[in-house]
Amino acid sequence: LSEKPPTEQTLREVLATLCAAFGARAASIRTAAPGDPGDPGPGFVVATVDAGAGTDLIASLHEARETTLGDAGDFAVLVQRLREGGEEVGSLALALRPARELAGWERSMLESVAQHVGAALANARRLQDEQRLGLYRERAVIARELHDSLAQSLSYMKIQVARMAAEQAAGRDAGRVLAELRTGLNSA
Repeated sequence: LSEKPPTEQTLREVLATLCAAFGARAASIRTAAPGDPGDPGPGFVVATVDAGAGTDLIASLHEARETTLGDAGDFAVLVQRLREGGEEVGSLALALRPARELAGWERSMLESVAQHVGAALANARRLQDEQRLGLYRERAVIARELHDSLAQSLSYMKIQVARMAAEQAAGRDAGRVLAELRTGLNSA
């Protein structure tokens, strides 16, 4: 998780390991909706592992926001918030069967894994934001260059129009200046 941005496959492997360690029947990771720090939903489910739980339990995992014991039949749905630097980036949900409280070491392990997954998701989001910002900067540079280029072309055409007016005022043929002006307009 710390070496590269998390993929769905990587997150599924983490969830499968958690299911094996806790005897869980299903696990799910959901991202928080951007800009909604107090509420993880309606974020996106990014990974799910079904170790024999069935679709109803999987659906309840995707929608779980708080830890519940025994709400889904004889399962305990445990929800661990994924945080990075005080910001909530998602949640990790486990379905335990039979419904039970976690032992101290299990709670510590779950919190540790959640911390790593949260950091990985936050880093992936930051990387995506940096790439988007780089794209916006590149577009701004191109826009400035286009603006400068058009400004030069318009200045050139203004000078050509003044030359053409001077040629006409002097009674001379302004055809050559008109041709230059047409070329400048086409170029711009």
